[in-house]
Amino acid sequence: MPASIVRQPIISVETEKICAYALMYSDSDGPMLNDEPVSSESAAKVIGEIFSSADSQLFTDDMPLYLTFTSQLIRENVSKLFNKDKLVIQIDDSASVNTPLLQELYKLREDGYSFVFNDFMFAQRYFNLLDLVDIISLDIEKTTETSLTHIVRVCLGLNKKLMATNVNTQADFERARAFGFHQVQGHFFAEPVAVEGKKIEHNQINFLRLMSQLVLPEPNVDEIAAIITSDVTMSYQLLRLVNSAYFALRTRIANIKQAVVIVGMRQLLDWVYLLSFGATSRAGSDVLIRLAFQRGEIAQTLAMQIAKLQQKHADCYLVGMFSVLDQLLENNLATILAELPLSDEVNEALLEKKGSMGLLYRLILAHEQADWREVTSLAAELGLPEESVIESYLQCVKNVSQTWGDLMSPAN
Repeated sequence: MPASIVRQPIISVETEKICAYALMYSDSDGPMLNDEPVSSESAAKVIGEIFSSADSQLFTDDMPLYLTFTSQLIRENVSKLFNKDKLVIQIDDSASVNTPLLQELYKLREDGYSFVFNDFMFAQRYFNLLDLVDIISLDIEKTTETSLTHIVRVCLGLNKKLMATNVNTQADFERARAFGFHQVQGHFFAEPVAVEGKKIEHNQINFLRLMSQLVLPEPNVDEIAAIITSDVTMSYQLLRLVNSAYFALRTRIANIKQAVVIVGMRQLLDWVYLLSFGATSRAGSDVLIRLAFQRGEIAQTLAMQIAKLQQKHADCYLVGMFSVLDQLLENNLATILAELPLSDEVNEALLEKKGSMGLLYRLILAHEQADWREVTSLAAELGLPEESVIESYLQCVKNVSQTWGDLMSPAN
């Protein structure tokens, strides 16, 4: 597949919010990532293309980036593409760190760059690098309790920060917290929550019905206003939005229907979605909300390029946006969807990942997880050029970052 790059969030255990991104890249000669060597030339090319662009901050959200460097990338000074305050150089445990390379690393250290060592173990070659690194990364799934206890004690005693990887369940997250890890990376925030079906609260039903209305090709303004009017929280949120400095209106608006017209359907869709889940207490909720925006945007963008889904792009947006409802509402997805007037195709995609929309959903998940082989296979099945998947991902990430900034401004 063409050289590609994807970002995966790193989450602060203390705040449960995104604090950095890990950048994962593929070789243009094949879907290689982490488990196999990556061509330094291909890596340098794709990294350079993204981070030499004027809008690269939209892709990174101006946050620190964790990036694995090959020996050649270090020697070729690819690190100079990045602000030293925004780059954390990852040293893989399989890297052959000889004396010349170690000297290069210490030069970067003197210049102010930070380092993280992946999968630390009690061995001489690891201890030789302890003075260099700021963060120790451990695979929490593969490391035993005894090893974790010893390694954590040593690293914390040396004032090193700890990052847990392969944190794929809520239990993994709580385990990392209990051991004293500072950061986590994994898919725990996007994994289904195992709960029994329970009654959906009234305000949640209103919100979901509103979402379904907003993505229709021709939304009914009267129906939308009626749904919002029936919910005091949403009414307050909408009037607060439309009367904020963001819209800079000369007169205050107190009519819900008028407010709906002024805000506009797409802005209303994003804003209500953001605020409706703003108070959720689930770990990683901030990440989930952004993930929902991103999946919806990508699903709709790619659907417009697939002949059999072009006329169903609004439904595809819903598949992406609603894919995290079970985690956000901490309820069974089937129970949630039963309350909504969704098409059988949307339900099938969300619950079983079947049908054309299900294939698209699987493609989005594969790309998020940097499973390049699966991306190649599913793109071919959907008749999508891989270049379109890559370009759409990069553009949608930037769009969502821009939208997120716009949405947050009125609430300040």
